[in-house]
Amino acid sequence: MSKINGPLQGGGYRGRPLELLELIESSYASTKVTNSITWVKTAKGVIEQLDRNEEPLEAVGIYYEKYKDRTNKTFVKIGDLDFVNSENGKLPTYKEDFHPSSEF
Repeated sequence: MSKINGPLQGGGYRGRPLELLELIESSYASTKVTNSITWVKTAKGVIEQLDRNEEPLEAVGIYYEKYKDRTNKTFVKIGDLDFVNSENGKLPTYKEDFHPSSEF
């Protein structure tokens, strides 16, 4: 997988599906695309699209894993195989990366 410049640097993304959707909409997708009736608008829609496109993504070297935390919230890891296979330890999510003044 080629490295992505911008918020998805470092081999991949780790965070909530809705945060991923917000990131894609704000950094990578045009307004014409996001206003389309076929554009997903929910976290469930993001997961469904990832599940539906798992094989084509893997064919180009993009892997993903979904998992739940102890409060049953769904998270996703998307990136190259090394990134996805890395441990689920505390790593910054999209919200933490772009709100460094926030206290978590």
